[in-house]
Amino acid sequence: MSDIPVTVLYPPDMALLADELAPELGVDARVLCTSEIAELGPAPAACWETFPSGDPDIKLRIDAVRGRHVIFLMSSDKEMIFEQLSVLLFLQRFHVPLPLEEYAKDKWKRSLADSKYEIASAAFITVVIPWYRHCQMERTSRWAIADGKWVNSKPEGNFVDVPTALQYAALLSAPPIVAGPRGGGPWPKPPLPPPPKKRLMLLDIHEYEDLELALNASGAWANPQVPYDYVHGTGTYFASAFDYFLQYILQAKFTGDKSGCFVVFPDAGAHRRFHRMVMRACQIGQTQILWIPKSRIGADIKQTNGLMYLDEAGAERLRADPIPGSSYVLLADDFTNSGSTLFGGAKVIRKHAEPSVHVAAYVSHFVGKYDRPTVSKFVSSLYDNTGERSLDEFYCTDSVAQTIAWLREDLAKRPQDEEPRCHIMSLARVIKDWVITHQPKAPECCASQ
Repeated sequence: MSDIPVTVLYPPDMALLADELAPELGVDARVLCTSEIAELGPAPAACWETFPSGDPDIKLRIDAVRGRHVIFLMSSDKEMIFEQLSVLLFLQRFHVPLPLEEYAKDKWKRSLADSKYEIASAAFITVVIPWYRHCQMERTSRWAIADGKWVNSKPEGNFVDVPTALQYAALLSAPPIVAGPRGGGPWPKPPLPPPPKKRLMLLDIHEYEDLELALNASGAWANPQVPYDYVHGTGTYFASAFDYFLQYILQAKFTGDKSGCFVVFPDAGAHRRFHRMVMRACQIGQTQILWIPKSRIGADIKQTNGLMYLDEAGAERLRADPIPGSSYVLLADDFTNSGSTLFGGAKVIRKHAEPSVHVAAYVSHFVGKYDRPTVSKFVSSLYDNTGERSLDEFYCTDSVAQTIAWLREDLAKRPQDEEPRCHIMSLARVIKDWVITHQPKAPECCASQ
């Protein structure tokens, strides 16, 4: 890392990933961020407490963030969205009352009215959002209601989508406050120092184009603007856990004769985003990189029966021959809500394959509907031996912290001697590689006031 001291800041549910990330970055120890004051220990960095009403009561340790490169590892927990946005704004500019005895007797508010405070900020901010949960709605369509259902096939539809992926990008990009903390006018003159520069890292975004335009238009981010690279899944704000999985995990299984190695995507969109990455990482041809067609009517989406591929001329073709027996087939997508698309896709694959194929699935983001019973049902289905097995193995990352915590709990209940079918890949090295590549240089960092 650079010479700028580093703090890994995070909400409590990201503690495990923060523990793994800190040593990867060469940080001696990640600082403690907790919601329980009894756990504070000698040097907590963040206390995510609440008032009796449940509203946020957050405290940050001054020397853990002022003048430091703060790597803010953000959670996808919707209960923490406002709190995290507040902290992100705060890191860019905050006031620190002067340590004067006269104000310490329950009169800290007066120190602000008297302008007895310093203006401070982080030196640089790297925002890491492992799962950008708002990515599913990046478009705006016209909608109408027909027979009690939403349909987007009527040009005169009188509803439109709110593209929450773009709205959340605008919130992340918001500048710090300019008004004084007591409403008594602007901050003291001379003019305020500029806020610290900040960079943003997102992983395996569902659709990147409109989101990147919104982030670029904000002018808030110091990410060097580069074209999106479909071969590596990288771009101005983007990195790929799937690329890491292909190189370091799947390649170990794709050994020897690769004629029996296949990657299947559950729809044409995923194939479009990832097939070039698979070709480069796995060294297999386009006829072995397939997708399952889908039909969409309004909000209803269904998988159809068949496997498609692109020929050398780029034309779509239906695969006629079955996938050979004993092949290793990976069914891959960026995320799954309940897993139904994966189990359904595996059944389609087996219909078009000879016996004894091994079907594994991978998603970067196991969402599980953010629902405990859904996660348990997924694990039960994965390990179900009562009928014809659809999936032999499942791989995902730890991007959705709460869902993965539930997943680990359910896996811990499985018999000790049972062959594992579920594998969780840590994002620590993926994040580390991106942060190291994009670490700030000294001139980029603003000095703390």
